[in-house]
Amino acid sequence: MNEMNFSWIILAGGESRRMGQSKQTLPWKDGTLLDTAVEKAKQAGAGEVLISANRAYPPYRCVMDRVPGAGPLGGIHACLLQASSPLCLVVPVDVPLFPGELAAQMIRYARDSGRLYLPLCWNGTLEPLIGVFHRDTAPIIEGMLTRQENKVRSLTRYVSWEPFSQEGDPVLMENCNTPETYRQLYARFGMA
Repeated sequence: MNEMNFSWIILAGGESRRMGQSKQTLPWKDGTLLDTAVEKAKQAGAGEVLISANRAYPPYRCVMDRVPGAGPLGGIHACLLQASSPLCLVVPVDVPLFPGELAAQMIRYARDSGRLYLPLCWNGTLEPLIGVFHRDTAPIIEGMLTRQENKVRSLTRYVSWEPFSQEGDPVLMENCNTPETYRQLYARFGMA
């Protein structure tokens, strides 16, 4: 899929309030959730991997928010400004079972559709933090952040978009947001 020429943005800058500790450093397989996300991006053929983070995670390329306190939209904005590819797939670090092969389908569809925002709709549920964002949305998002309009879903009011609808096992989109959810997913899928 290397001909796809896309950037993969991993959202890893959250405060992890519900988890009580940094999610990106939680063990998963032979590394951490962050290691797993980066490896998945590379296997999917991403031309570059950008980590939206509130601190450095060597050796990864981390991008700090330009607008503090703006949540995931602030992280997406900062990474879009740094992305070398016009199409950027965004996936949170706490969705370790996201199928990497879905990336090619989403990027191709985004390229063919010409939409600036293509959020995943999994089994009828919109997943606004998982999707393809065109780099051209960066100035639009900047305007939103200036108005303190920080919800990713609000982007749909300002750009051409459509959901990328897919059906599949619900567990593939399960977030490790709480210690209990993480323990359950780790016991089933995260051990090396």
